[in-house]
Amino acid sequence: MQQEETATHPNRHPQATRAKENFFSKMKSTLAFGADPLSFTEQLALKNEIAKFHIGTLPMHLISRPDAIEEVLRCKDGAFIKSAFAKDMEQMIGKGLFTAEGDEWRKNRNILAPVFHRKNLIQYGQSMVDATDRLIKKMLNGQRDIHNDMMHITVEIIADTLFKADIEDIIQEMGDSLERATSYFHSFALDWQRTIPSWIPTNARRGFKKECKTLHGMIKKIVASYEANPHKGADLLTLLFEANKENKMSKQQILDEALTIFLAGHETTALTLSYALYLLASNPEAQEKAQLEADSYSDMNLSQCDLSKLYYIQGVIFESMRLYPPIWSTIRTVTREYDLYGQQLQPGDNVMISQWQLGRDSQWFKNPEQFQPERWHDDSSQKLPRYVFLPFGGGMRKCIGDHFAMMEATIILAGILRNVTLTKNTGYEPELIPSVTLRPKNGIKLNIEARRQLNLQTDQT
Repeated sequence: MQQEETATHPNRHPQATRAKENFFSKMKSTLAFGADPLSFTEQLALKNEIAKFHIGTLPMHLISRPDAIEEVLRCKDGAFIKSAFAKDMEQMIGKGLFTAEGDEWRKNRNILAPVFHRKNLIQYGQSMVDATDRLIKKMLNGQRDIHNDMMHITVEIIADTLFKADIEDIIQEMGDSLERATSYFHSFALDWQRTIPSWIPTNARRGFKKECKTLHGMIKKIVASYEANPHKGADLLTLLFEANKENKMSKQQILDEALTIFLAGHETTALTLSYALYLLASNPEAQEKAQLEADSYSDMNLSQCDLSKLYYIQGVIFESMRLYPPIWSTIRTVTREYDLYGQQLQPGDNVMISQWQLGRDSQWFKNPEQFQPERWHDDSSQKLPRYVFLPFGGGMRKCIGDHFAMMEATIILAGILRNVTLTKNTGYEPELIPSVTLRPKNGIKLNIEARRQLNLQTDQT
């Protein structure tokens, strides 16, 4: 009798058994994703163009099919909205363009759009050139953390061009606080800690909240300084305060939008430049080609030239964003039942697009692991599906500052290459943290050798 009961035991509670198996399956994918989300998405995409997994209790669907990606990003009926991860980010940047939805997002985007219109970008060029010149004068022969340099210069540029604020005394503090905040976010939002209820105050959540408070305090000082003494040239703040006077935007929304633009407007460009310089240091022949192109503008102010003619350097930037996308993934939450190319999505499901995985997919890029700036000027790049390469996102919510960022990255990269040569130590590779953005854990250490000694000073700051 005991033998019969034992033999039939596994089938006595099939629902409990399935629940147990489902729990362990969720934990397995959560732990695998948390340990290495970059490799995880690469491997998962090999199994299915729309593949299901879990991060904690959140059901996810990784999409690697370009037409399905386009459908998600261009959907206009509210079927796909910002995810729970964006809600977590509200603690840092409030309800600015990155996290806002619907009519509120459309209204604020229309308010901010003139700042980033192509015809207005020319006025920012000289500031970018001047900041690059100041950085070059600090780049002595020897090893530097080039990522710290890029974070510093892009903060300086965004502060000068859009805020007209002198923040030299807090640049390092702001960068350090942002570094800690994104590290905390990675811990509680993207690994096994996702399984811990949100109301439990873990060390990561407490640390994240503390750093968010620090960043909010800094942006409040910048905005308050402008409000006390409004002045021409601070295009972004001028537009925001005009909207406030017209009752289109509250004081809190001004702070949220200012902080969103400030943080997003410099970090992604800094990351692009950091990885571009690392890739050039790793590929001397490519660096030499880029230097030759930069040298052709040695007697011309980069702020006045047609930057689109810097074909190879812009190819370097695109290739950097392909291999090391600053925004390495995009996530949307499903609001209603939706049939996505045969995959039945339910309300509360999430869809993930991995820019990292797409950029390293051999289906779209020949020799995807190789750094080949030339690929962006041959026929193959013209034949790519539109939603395979998404450095600035896609659809309605494509990055509002994409042209500003490309102009800035091109000017800075050309200016650096005209003056220095970069190398790396044998075997060196940056350790990556795929958090909100794809960050190098301990910076990027490169060796600097001056090409134009007379242009460099002995300032070691």
